[in-house]
Amino acid sequence: MKYLMLIYQGTTPLPGTDAWEALPEKEQKAIYADYAAFNKTLGLTPGLPLGLPEDAKTVRVDNGSALVSDGPYVDVKAAVEMLRQRSYIDPSKIALIGIGTGANACVITASKDPAIAAMIITEPVSGFDQAFAARVGSDHKWLPPLKSIFRWTFQVMYGVDCGDLEMSNYNKTIADRHVLVSSSRHQLMDPSTMRGVRLFLLKHLTNDLATAR
Repeated sequence: MKYLMLIYQGTTPLPGTDAWEALPEKEQKAIYADYAAFNKTLGLTPGLPLGLPEDAKTVRVDNGSALVSDGPYVDVKAAVEMLRQRSYIDPSKIALIGIGTGANACVITASKDPAIAAMIITEPVSGFDQAFAARVGSDHKWLPPLKSIFRWTFQVMYGVDCGDLEMSNYNKTIADRHVLVSSSRHQLMDPSTMRGVRLFLLKHLTNDLATAR
């Protein structure tokens, strides 16, 4: 049994963008270190990164000719739909894994898609204020008058209402699904935790724990 894992970075800037260049070098190195740790996971085969979402292209064959069009623009929902279109993917056995705001994105997607079989979430944020404070801080004197503008910008950029980040809105979704919660991204990358993730996926996607033992 093999799994395809697409890492969705949430609000973390992508390398090569202006937002990435604005990050402190220490934070850039920490992000690279997280990916390096994933690549060392037993049983995981790393692949090349995707390009920027705004440069995404769709290639399809029509009457023997390849046609290229813009999009789709990658988000969790689009990634799930992409998987469902693959003939070798069982659409009833798709799980989502997310860290930080990526975890929020997973839960939001699952709340609107009852066919998502399971989720693994780590460090979801509880509301816009927490997400904003983690990136910008909360003690700037100039912040209060501008916060409403920042909220509006966030909603336009990511296509979500800031209220969608309130995890308490999704208690029923989490209760009704198979969910594995990791307390920190560093714990998630620990080899023993990764084995637990594999067992979790096997249990809820294949019902075959014997394969993992």
